[in-house]
Amino acid sequence: MDNLRNKHIHWVVPRYHTNMLPWVKALQGSGAIVSMDVVLQGKTEDYSILSPYVLEQSILSRWLEVCKKAPGTNKPFSFPSIYKYFRHLRRLDPDYVVIRDPSRYVSRLILFYSLFMRFNVICYNQRPIYSFIDLRNQLVIKVFNLFFHARWMSPILGEKHLFKRISNNHFLVPFATEIIPRQKNWHGPVFNLLTIGKFEKRKNHLMLLKVVEQLLVSGMPLNLTIVGELSSQNHQDNYDELIQFLSVSKLMGHCQIYVNLPYLDMKSYYERADIFVLPASNEPASMSVIEALGAGIPVICSNENGTRYYIEEGVNGEIFIAGNQKSLEACILNISKKIQLNPNLFYQRCLFLASQSVSYEQFIRAFRECLN
Repeated sequence: MDNLRNKHIHWVVPRYHTNMLPWVKALQGSGAIVSMDVVLQGKTEDYSILSPYVLEQSILSRWLEVCKKAPGTNKPFSFPSIYKYFRHLRRLDPDYVVIRDPSRYVSRLILFYSLFMRFNVICYNQRPIYSFIDLRNQLVIKVFNLFFHARWMSPILGEKHLFKRISNNHFLVPFATEIIPRQKNWHGPVFNLLTIGKFEKRKNHLMLLKVVEQLLVSGMPLNLTIVGELSSQNHQDNYDELIQFLSVSKLMGHCQIYVNLPYLDMKSYYERADIFVLPASNEPASMSVIEALGAGIPVICSNENGTRYYIEEGVNGEIFIAGNQKSLEACILNISKKIQLNPNLFYQRCLFLASQSVSYEQFIRAFRECLN
């Protein structure tokens, strides 16, 4: 990790997402200098170790947004004053600039600057490293890499057994989390299930409640804890639906719901859980899956979750068919049976796999490889 010492890593991203906090911690711990520019700020961001610089949107950028008739998610058309931003980057004088997707306008501006400034460019996206790419896009990437000498990083592996790596300049740089040795393993007879997610329809909380109810009826002793964000009317509507279902179900006394908990409190919930379940469909890349793995507990998620590639089926988790209640039920049963065979050995294996895949050390090793 020594070759990162005193290297200035500057990130330019839409916002300081929660999944970046462990990366920043790992880089700072390795001796790197870390700074960050963002287009906007979220409501739940943690600035305890890094305060990002919020870019002021230029007049030209605002005009382009009007022409596009929609600002888009995370303001993809936003960029600062061209001259002021050039001075800003020159003052920072970074060794590397990591940009979030070259399709963003501020990323394109930085690529232009990289042609005559000293920093190297790393393109960060969440496209699987091993995935199908047609000939046209292959050519575009080759020309892009040649012209800007850029490297690419993604925390999503993809189907390695089906596809080749997109290019030699694409690197898997994993999500990271603190590895937390478990204070206790499962002692039975009750299994404590945990799920975390906003109260949105695609999170499939209701489906999970139905699965838990069915398992209880069939004789499996378990409790479910739901931790969710409630910050919009849509969230409220879905939350009310869950409460209504609980009132007429057989789950009273077996399900607890907590709303808008501070991020720092989540560690204790992971520690008390025996199995983590993410029932969501169409999930780009869940960070709660990574955090659960780091806490040494098995994870069950759908085949539409980008972080499913961190799960070794039958060893530290299971993957179910998205939206399929029977498939989810079977996965919970499979994992519970494996835990029952030898709880201590099972959880030790989960923690070991986490240390080999999502630890700070694994992130730094992969990030260094990307830079080199």
